[in-house]
Amino acid sequence: MENVEILGSTELQTQILLLKAKKSNNETELNQSFKELTQPFFIPKPAEKETVNEVQDSKRAFINLSKMVVNKATNYAIEQKFGQKRSFTDFLASMAIDLLATPFINKKVAAFVSKITN
Repeated sequence: MENVEILGSTELQTQILLLKAKKSNNETELNQSFKELTQPFFIPKPAEKETVNEVQDSKRAFINLSKMVVNKATNYAIEQKFGQKRSFTDFLASMAIDLLATPFINKKVAAFVSKITN
């Protein structure tokens, strides 16, 4: 910063105004630079959002499938233990039917309910 000789109050006020304007410009540039620097870290791009959503959806689907398999296996074990004897192939067939029928039924029920409400 250069030293400017100030002789009067008007020059002082002018110098103060110039310094305030320079400070304001520097702050604006700094804020803009900071936004440009931090934006990629805090605001994901749309493609990254889609990828994150796909990963989360696949994790949810895997968790739901795992829960269903554990529930079915538990039911099979209970049935074997307490009387209702089924073969393992019958168990697998019923599980496959559940896996295939559940999404179909859910879609049909949702469509049916939406037609009723409209």
